Amino acid sequence: MKFWKFASFARIPISTKNSIAGYLFILPFLLGFVWFFMKPIIESLIYSFSSFQNTATGFKTSWIGWSNYQYIFLKDATFAPELLQTVLKILLDFPLILIISFLAASLLNQKFKGRAFARAVFFLPVIITSGVLLNFEQNSMILLTKSAVDPNLIADAGGGNFFSYNLYNFLTSSKLDMTLVDYVLEAVNEIYTLITLSGVQILIFLSALQTIPPSLKEAAHIDGATGWEFFWKITFPMVSPFIVVNLVYTIVDSFTRPTNKIIITINKNMFEKANFGISSAMGWSYFVVILVLMGIVTAIMSRGVHYEN
Repeated sequence: MKFWKFASFARIPISTKNSIAGYLFILPFLLGFVWFFMKPIIESLIYSFSSFQNTATGFKTSWIGWSNYQYIFLKDATFAPELLQTVLKILLDFPLILIISFLAASLLNQKFKGRAFARAVFFLPVIITSGVLLNFEQNSMILLTKSAVDPNLIADAGGGNFFSYNLYNFLTSSKLDMTLVDYVLEAVNEIYTLITLSGVQILIFLSALQTIPPSLKEAAHIDGATGWEFFWKITFPMVSPFIVVNLVYTIVDSFTRPTNKIIITINKNMFEKANFGISSAMGWSYFVVILVLMGIVTAIMSRGVHYEN
């Protein structure tokens, strides 16, 4: 009997076994989602179409249809502009985060003495960074810069320090478009923040780079391939699925960051003003925007993904 069961299992295709293993892997999440989160999600959706009245017996809800959504988009003066600013900010930031994390992972993947120590040192800012340390550093940099450089010059260069000012002069003298100049300056001024947001992405890219067999590099070297050709024809195609994974993670992480203006606005309406209907409508609108944006970006990026068969 045991042999028959083993033989039956052995005849199952490997693709089916992988599917079963995948479902078993996500089963704890699915059970936790249904048990703990499904009811609050459904209730919040109902709340977004309801109004609340504080009575002697507690809150009383009444169905008002799309009124909450009409209010946040047509009457609220802050939600729609903040939503647009948040989306544009994330669209500008996530390419930089992916590029920085991939470059850092490529550097940490090289073989050199003290590589383990270098990895530990590199991840220290990611691990120990807190809001207090970040604010302290930013304030100190601002004070030092203002004491050394004319504030008007700093304002013209987009804020920052001597390096930003010199970079501004270099880029403008190169006759580059001012939109590109402002984008580069903003990226340089926020490099510390971008690095601290790249920790998980670096780990994912590092694991992706380590999956590339050394035999491929040896074969490419024997065939006379340069490092540039090896990167575009072997390295980049093999890590492309991980780029999509990091893309999804970066977008979700950026949209759900506690310092996000929309998150702060939703929490303020929920906990300070007790506008449960308004805050629920804001939350669901925000969720739909995240879903649509992530679907569009992922669909575009997935076209260039190479999967090993």
